[in-house]
Amino acid sequence: MGYMGLENWNESDNAADLMYVVKRNIVSAFRDALDDESAEGNKHNTNAYVNIALLNEAFILPSKFHCFYDKKLTSIFDTCIEKLTIEWEAFKVSDTSDWHSASARREHIDAYARMINNLEKSLKAMH
Repeated sequence: MGYMGLENWNESDNAADLMYVVKRNIVSAFRDALDDESAEGNKHNTNAYVNIALLNEAFILPSKFHCFYDKKLTSIFDTCIEKLTIEWEAFKVSDTSDWHSASARREHIDAYARMINNLEKSLKAMH
């Protein structure tokens, strides 16, 4: 059919096809990251679910959400929300002495709350 305009990717058959490939590759990369047990985070590195939440904030959240709807992606986001929430709850009740500083603890609590909220926004917009 060609293209109907140049306002956005959805007005071009080829751009829409490319968006499908991009989305499929994002979902695959996210799934691989969650499945890679050797990539578990520690105090020096972030977990896959944190990485996915951060990439959601950079690329998916600012986009036109409907283009990213995918049952597999919603499942991945649900998993990330669940894991982030577990850590977030633990951070909130942790002793300040477990942290480098009280401000580091607060920074993590706030960042995890933000990431959870933004993943939930993305999920809501995709449905």
